Amino acid sequence: MQCGSPRYRLLPVGTVFPCSVMGSPAVSELRLRAESNGQLFTFNPTGFSSPAWMLNAIAQHDAGKRTIVDGPTIAAWIQFLLTATAANNQHPAVQVRCPSSVDVTGAKHALCIVSIQGHDVRREIFVDPVKGVDSRTLDVPVDLATVQHETQDDRNRRLQQSGLKADGVVHCNAGLLVVTPPSTFYCDAFGGGKPYKVEVRVADTTGMLNWHFISGDTAPSPAPAASPRYLFRPSP
Repeated sequence: MQCGSPRYRLLPVGTVFPCSVMGSPAVSELRLRAESNGQLFTFNPTGFSSPAWMLNAIAQHDAGKRTIVDGPTIAAWIQFLLTATAANNQHPAVQVRCPSSVDVTGAKHALCIVSIQGHDVRREIFVDPVKGVDSRTLDVPVDLATVQHETQDDRNRRLQQSGLKADGVVHCNAGLLVVTPPSTFYCDAFGGGKPYKVEVRVADTTGMLNWHFISGDTAPSPAPAASPRYLFRPSP
């Protein structure tokens, strides 16, 4: 796919732009819309259509009518969003539960529950004036083992850069931690002969984390370090 130049662009939220598609006999161009936090929305390519239930819901909503969607249908759609785009089909097992009927009339938002490794994450359903039927997570499942690994590596890298022994150790709890952004949690750490805390902040529902080390003495803390994304997140 080619989206023109320059390769890196700062686009206002809502900007729609085209990209050419190569190697596909059915699709030659895609239209994308810039969303918040660097996410992208892809419009249906020419010749492709949304499923009938979605088109009916959009038509009812646009006409100002009561818009009720079958809950199991919404659950199956969310399940598809959460699993279809995972690389090499590697994704946590998920189960989606929705009410028997989902009311998205006007500005109403409905809630479904996504269970990931035994943890419940809320996901809201609504009708967006541009994108049609849409959904987004309200909570973020954070992989604590990954946080522990990344923060420990970051701490030891900083110790080495300061000419010190890379003896940093970080201890977080195991499994997933579900948080509602913005949220902050802490892990225990030790390095350079001193105990520390790692303050980890989940800024928003994209799952981007920032952290820094804090201690009880007067030693300066390293600057915050941006991490990769650690959650199971669907495409927009």
